[in-house]
Amino acid sequence: MLDTNGVRDPQKAFLESVKRPFFMFFTSPVVSLLGLYSAVSLSFVFILLTTFSNVFIERYGFGYGVSGLTTLGQGIGMVLGQGFYSVLTDRAVRKHTAKGDYRPEHRLPPMLVGSITAPVGLFWYGWTVQKGVHWIVPIIATVPVGFGFMIILVHPSHPHPYPLPFGRRMKCPRQESRLMIY
Repeated sequence: MLDTNGVRDPQKAFLESVKRPFFMFFTSPVVSLLGLYSAVSLSFVFILLTTFSNVFIERYGFGYGVSGLTTLGQGIGMVLGQGFYSVLTDRAVRKHTAKGDYRPEHRLPPMLVGSITAPVGLFWYGWTVQKGVHWIVPIIATVPVGFGFMIILVHPSHPHPYPLPFGRRMKCPRQESRLMIY
């Protein structure tokens, strides 16, 4: 990537940065599975967000301006999920770094919590909307959805130290996998 004068060749740097995520996605099963799981989870987030306006305008009689406030439940859940994820992963990183056996996989266990809370919240939201329960209950149901999806989607997008041949910090190719799903 450097020419004979020690200057970085922009074309080679660009090609390497474009090739690397695809190479990792297709050669590493862990990266592939996390990328696909993140892509499917993100599609559920998009589907949920598209239902808010129809559900709360047509079913609950909200106005167009007020229906935008229905995303606050999911937003609160995302803030809580980010705090939860940050505290647990920081604790795990400190613990394993002190032992000298830190690996990026030590930050995966919080994803299990998100993998449980997100579907439970989606089921709760869908059931309460279908049964016509008071409008605040579906909004409260989106709190665990936001909590779970934040934990699920934050982990694969955090940079991890990967071994050679990459040799530097690299983001998981979540964006490429999301495009392949759509």
